[in-house]
Formats: sequence, C-alpha cells, structure tokens
Amino acid sequence: MHVVIMDQAGFHMKEEDQRIPSNIRVLPPYCPELNPAEWFGRVVKAPTVNRIYESLERLENHLIAVARRWSTPDQVGTLIHK
Repeated sequence: MHVVIMDQAGFHMKEEDQRIPSNIRVLPPYCPELNPAEWFGRVVKAPTVNRIYESLERLENHLIAVARRWSTPDQVGTLIHK
C-alpha cells in the first residue's frame, strides 16, 4: 500500500476530517524537511542554472533527464531530512 503525504495547505482537508483515506498522512504545518517536493526544486535547479540552452526543447530534455534520476521511492526518500 502506498502512503500519500498531504501538507496543510488551505485547500487540503484538515487532519481530523473523516473523509481522509487511511493511506493519507497529513504533515504538520510547514515542515519542508518532511516534504520531498520542497527539496526537489533545489535538486533540479543545481545542475540546471548558469547554463545556456540552445532551445526550449534542450532545456526540457535536460530537466527530464535530471528528474529521471529521482524516479524511485527510495531516491525520493533521500530528499526527506529526518
């Protein structure tokens, strides 16, 4: 069973909402160290900035290649700073 993690953004349901399925875990308010999405931007940005891309397609291909390195749950798990 996959566990989905949901932050407490205003448009998400509150932790005590009975409609939240059992495989959903709600994060505490603002905890970037537990949210891989917060760190993924840095992971993609580091090998991308300060380079010149001949076209938007080349930039897109580069971003896809960088993102593919983070395509397994174990790899994403390394972005969570416990």
